[in-house]
Amino acid sequence: MDFITIFEPNLHVVKFDDLHEFEKLINDWNDADYLFKYFAKRENDLKYYGVSVIDAVRITRYEINQFRNKLQQILKSTNPDLDQLFTNLDNQEFRTNVELSKQKSKPNPKYWLRIYALKIETNIYLIVGGAIKLKKLMEEEEATANELIKLNKVRDFLRSEGISDYDGFYELII
Repeated sequence: MDFITIFEPNLHVVKFDDLHEFEKLINDWNDADYLFKYFAKRENDLKYYGVSVIDAVRITRYEINQFRNKLQQILKSTNPDLDQLFTNLDNQEFRTNVELSKQKSKPNPKYWLRIYALKIETNIYLIVGGAIKLKKLMEEEEATANELIKLNKVRDFLRSEGISDYDGFYELII
């Protein structure tokens, strides 16, 4: 497990394999063949959204590119406010100062894309992964259940290293 800085000091990403997790999401969610196969296997789940497999592919590609544009716009500002993109993963959690809290970003709350991160400090995030969430609970689908495992694994690793703030995280990654 490696950590890559995308935009210092605000945005970092985990790298498990060849690509870092955010790059992997961008590639997968822009790949029409990958998306078509993914949604074709889950066509029944799309009925909730009232869209066809083809529409789901189109929407996904549009939404991830909108998110990328918004992220770039935020990061180019004088005081990047990433807190506007992320919320607590647990909808019942209202505290915002929890150490290494699990976070999610919904590029468009109307749809299924989720980007998962750990909040290191205010406006400082570590992207751990993402998924297409078509079920109500993360545990109900393999893709989102795996993302929850990754979030816990990375958070447990950081805690085992004594990381609780950006200073500690920065020392780990340099």
